[in-house]
Amino acid sequence: MRPFTVNIYCGVFFRHDAISNSVFHKLRVIEAMARDGAAIAGHVYTLGTDYRLPNVTIVRSAGELIMQPGFNEADLHIHEFGIVQDLFNAALLHVAAPKIVFYHNITPLHLAPDDAARATIEKSFVQQNNLFLADRIVSISEFSRRELVAFGIDTDRLSTMHLPPSIDVDFPPRPGFAATGDRPMRILFVGRFARAKGILDLVTAMGILKRHGPDGVVLDLVGATRFSNSATIAELEALIAAEGVGDIVRVRGELSDGDLAGAYRAADIFAIPSYHEGFCVPLLEAMTAGCFPVAYDAGNLPFLMAGLGRLAPVGDIDALAAALLEIAGEIQAARTHHRAAMLPTERGRMEEADWRDAMRQHTQSYSRAAFETAMTAFFADHMARAGNRGAPAIAAAI
Repeated sequence: MRPFTVNIYCGVFFRHDAISNSVFHKLRVIEAMARDGAAIAGHVYTLGTDYRLPNVTIVRSAGELIMQPGFNEADLHIHEFGIVQDLFNAALLHVAAPKIVFYHNITPLHLAPDDAARATIEKSFVQQNNLFLADRIVSISEFSRRELVAFGIDTDRLSTMHLPPSIDVDFPPRPGFAATGDRPMRILFVGRFARAKGILDLVTAMGILKRHGPDGVVLDLVGATRFSNSATIAELEALIAAEGVGDIVRVRGELSDGDLAGAYRAADIFAIPSYHEGFCVPLLEAMTAGCFPVAYDAGNLPFLMAGLGRLAPVGDIDALAAALLEIAGEIQAARTHHRAAMLPTERGRMEEADWRDAMRQHTQSYSRAAFETAMTAFFADHMARAGNRGAPAIAAAI
């Protein structure tokens, strides 16, 4: 019997890219189902990739895609959309198999760093209209779901499935904030080096922290430069010098998965002052690793944080610095007096043990296991709808 074939279409399929990571984990779920005896197979079609996998094919356009034998043989079409890319135009075609779109959110136009980015975002909002031709749309976050409803998508065609962590950060319980010896207190940022990620605001806040906060606080900036804005990187280096924080701010660039996991585990505070986030995988990974989160109240960040950290108004650097000062001061007091921290969260002050219990409970629903369970049910449902007999059955049903 021919396997139930799932085609996944994405603009790029690269390591350390959030959309690509979700595609990779979908393939893992399909492979696990096949190992367990399900007659299912997955194939990725993309404009570019750094993966060397037998079930990944590079195509140059939607026109080339639809000429692939595997396109017409698919039993399920999955489109990944968050930025304009030509393969999503294949969603305009009438096909027998269901078309599902995983929606990853579009960056707001006012956050475009230059004219080229602005043009890309404008095209993305035009291409967003392809969503109306999908059989179903899966949003990656509560924030994005609200945007889709406002855009005019019927709620009965919508569901939400959170992204999983990109790396294994499910560590054994870490020691309390006070049990850190004499090592520096670490703040961690993970993301693209772009103005919209608030990285310049964070460096400015570190200048305030250096002048008014406890000694021994350092900031590590981690991110893939290939996905970053070169002008912002130059601004970042100049700002570090101007603020006089070169001794406490370290630009680490891109890390291996193992080193990134170690950076999360070593950090006390995770700072992500983004001006917009459709989801924010790094925040999820940091919370899973037990870091205290500080963020701007933008996009999906308040939903994902769930009141278990501190929020500052978007663009308010003084409020960002005040939030960092408050949590750094409490951790320092806990160290000095050898006691558990009383953490200043959006839910109110929480004893450290209660906060860690709440954090573990919250992040479990966003875990890789939760994603795999949801995706397995998703694929199994579509196989059942097709009678597990492939495209002819789907075509007859439609």
